[in-house]
Amino acid sequence: MGSRLGLPLQLCDAAVWFSILAGLSGTTLIVEFAYFAGGGMALLTPNLLPTDPAVYFFLAHGGIVVCMAALVYGSARKFSHVSVWRAFGLLLGYAAFVGLIDRLSGANFMFLLRKPNAATPLDQMGAWPWYLFVGAAAGLALFWLLWLPVRLLPAAAERPVELHH
Repeated sequence: MGSRLGLPLQLCDAAVWFSILAGLSGTTLIVEFAYFAGGGMALLTPNLLPTDPAVYFFLAHGGIVVCMAALVYGSARKFSHVSVWRAFGLLLGYAAFVGLIDRLSGANFMFLLRKPNAATPLDQMGAWPWYLFVGAAAGLALFWLLWLPVRLLPAAAERPVELHH
């Protein structure tokens, strides 16, 4: 039902907008959220039904990854371990906001109320609501994995990124 509402509330929708804002503003908090939330989460849980254009899905979602890789690695940004927690907290806050909309409207953005009809890794994470907790833990683990190469950038070690307002 989420798509019938026509609202851009899936995580990948937020990642697209945050990627654009990150590129335009360079604000550390926005870059962090876009990098961690868009840097792979959407690619892990595609909802590809036979009627959905798979090519569009991977171009759009892959574009987020390419954009964030260029922004983060191209400018040699270095995030601290706090960045992971900050981005994860924003993700949980966004999920709570979207979950409220889902509950009030009957939509299923971010698959917070039920799993998608297509097979995804969520199928291996248990029944509702348990897959939400397992998915959050998997997301946090992915955030930490995405942090490793950024932490190890040699040029970034010379100039830490400051938080812009």
